[in-house]
Amino acid sequence: MPRSLIIDGYNLAFAWKEVRPILMQNQQKGRERLLDLLRRFKKATGQEVLVVFDGPIESSQPRQQTVQGIKTAYSTFPKTADDDIRKRVQACADKGRLLVVSSDNQVVGFAKRRNVETLGSAAFARKAEQILAGSSQDR
Repeated sequence: MPRSLIIDGYNLAFAWKEVRPILMQNQQKGRERLLDLLRRFKKATGQEVLVVFDGPIESSQPRQQTVQGIKTAYSTFPKTADDDIRKRVQACADKGRLLVVSSDNQVVGFAKRRNVETLGSAAFARKAEQILAGSSQDR
């Protein structure tokens, strides 16, 4: 598996069965749960993780930060997370190290046309759950 992941944040959050109900109740708590799971995934795999979320119209929140050891970025309105992901894929010098996690057809198509590996959000969530289940058994 590649060493650097760029994750379509809300796309994955809605696809991950454990995160979706929390996100539907409270967006902030849903993001926090997603980031917690990804922090554990990063610890188990050693992979770099960047999660890109759609940013609000107005926000005092930093556009980029590290939360629980996971890099997060918020798009600047009117741009979307998809726009930000495409920009980051295009700018990456070593596309062979990237894995883009999204089920958005435009994001996936863009990445594939640039020879970047992709994985659908639901498939990633299942894979991450397996890795997390295995890492918790090792304790």
